[in-house]
Amino acid sequence: MSLLLEALRALGVGGSLMIAAVLVVAALYLRKGASAATTVATLAASTTTYVVVSLVVLALAIGAGWLKPNPEPFLAFANDAIEAGLDIGVDLLESAL
Repeated sequence: MSLLLEALRALGVGGSLMIAAVLVVAALYLRKGASAATTVATLAASTTTYVVVSLVVLALAIGAGWLKPNPEPFLAFANDAIEAGLDIGVDLLESAL
């Protein structure tokens, strides 16, 4: 963007025209950002749909007696992950203070 400003300055363009050019460039970048945000929102919505459908199917399979859930390994893993996350968070907080 500084290259654009230098080119306009070299052409002797006034300050108001330079500000307008900067605003146009900013608008283009905001449009690209909005496009990326739309893509991320669509991806999040699709992911949520797949997770909900998977959980409903899993609940139906467990309710029908087709699966015998064993939550012990998952709970142990989740507990270890939470403890590791808390340890990292505490270390970062202590180093910041």
